[in-house]
Formats: sequence, C-alpha cells, structure tokens
Amino acid sequence: MASLVRINTAAFIAIKNKENTMLRKILACILALFVLASVAEGAQRTRGYMKKNGTYVMPHYKTRKDGTRLNNYSTKGNVNPYTGKKGYKN
Repeated sequence: MASLVRINTAAFIAIKNKENTMLRKILACILALFVLASVAEGAQRTRGYMKKNGTYVMPHYKTRKDGTRLNNYSTKGNVNPYTGKKGYKN
C-alpha cells in the first residue's frame, strides 16, 4: 500500500512538473508578444513617394517623432533592426 502511495505521489509530481513547464512556455510567449509589440510601436512605415527632382524613394521604416535623437536608428550606438546598419550620427 505504501509503495502505491509513493508511485501515485511521483506520478502527481511528474504531471505537476509538466503543467509548470507548459505554463512557463505560455508565459514566455505572452512576454515575447508584449516585447515585440513595444518594439514595433517605436517604428512607423513610410510609403514610397516621388521627390520634386523626379527621384522615387522606396517605402521604408523610420522611428516616430518624439523630440529626442537618442532612439533614432541613425544615432551612434543604435542599429536599424530592419537593415542591420549601425548609426553614424552624433
């Protein structure tokens, strides 16, 4: 009888561990979605347009206007996540 209780307890712990693992995976996915949403919030897509001199500018992404240069893709120390180019402006 005692060995049966030990087996049932071990099985219960194993099931509990699997549930915890699944719960951790779900929470990690939710966290990743929030992080991605916050990163995407900082950029806006710009449509392609024609300059006055006839040059066509392809559609691209740029940082939103917020009054600071520290979070712009072209600022030194930053990297454009869409092109991989490093910032070059002070």
